[in-house]
Amino acid sequence: MLAAAVPGLAMNLLSVDPILINHRSQYQSFVLPFLILAAVDGYAILQRRVEKDARLPGIALGAAACFALILTSRTFNDFSIRHWRLGPDQQSALALMAQIPKETAVSANERLVPHLVMRENIFVYPRGMGISSHVIERSEVLERTPAPGYTESARGGGWVLLERKED
Repeated sequence: MLAAAVPGLAMNLLSVDPILINHRSQYQSFVLPFLILAAVDGYAILQRRVEKDARLPGIALGAAACFALILTSRTFNDFSIRHWRLGPDQQSALALMAQIPKETAVSANERLVPHLVMRENIFVYPRGMGISSHVIERSEVLERTPAPGYTESARGGGWVLLERKED
């Protein structure tokens, strides 16, 4: 069972995209069923091999459950309630998005697209360049992948709002 998880893990771990490598992203979720089945198989193997102490499989299962609880606690887990509130970074992004006229096409960071999805034309940056009148993206992304023909109109919290130059 554990071998079935190897192709998915290899695909994500050999990627150069930091989001695919992050263990807290959804891209690792298709590996989880195989890991759970491998854990069940491991428990069954451990139970068959133990002759002297029949409590060992139960102890191992309890230790694994405690370890899983520790890893999902507020200290380790990005999905804890303290992350549900908008921080300064998210508030800055919302303020910049509010400056974009509703009827215009936008090329935006993939994390902001859900906030802009009701527009007729919304693109994930760098798609939609030349069509979009506005671009909203992280400053470090724009440093690596510039947007020619656009000028900066606002900035905040690591986000940059660009507007297309008028010809």
